[in-house]
Amino acid sequence: LTCQFTEAHASNLPIPICSHKAGHEEKHACSEANHLCRKLCYLNEKRNCQNFCVKEIRHEGDNHLCQSTKHYCGDSCSFKTHTDKGGFQCPNKCIILHEEEHTRHKCENDTCSIQCPIKDC
Repeated sequence: LTCQFTEAHASNLPIPICSHKAGHEEKHACSEANHLCRKLCYLNEKRNCQNFCVKEIRHEGDNHLCQSTKHYCGDSCSFKTHTDKGGFQCPNKCIILHEEEHTRHKCENDTCSIQCPIKDC
């Protein structure tokens, strides 16, 4: 699809194609002109953030938001245990959406991070 900021392009030239990833929610914008805010997304420390605001330049408010539709918590997984080799803290990150209230951080990995203690398992 082509850039929706047609007024910023010369009328005698073809409108450039959109430079965003497929499925984005904001207007189609090319990379040939400065149509977008590009300030740091206010959720830039969350997982899956695309980092830069895709709202129009001079948009209202200070809520800069990237094109990602899902930002994940990203804190460390809550799983901790004691094994024969000592304490264990899961090294993976939480995949619960950042806006969901939660006290337990769900692991991004579906399989266990430690070796099973059951013999011949």
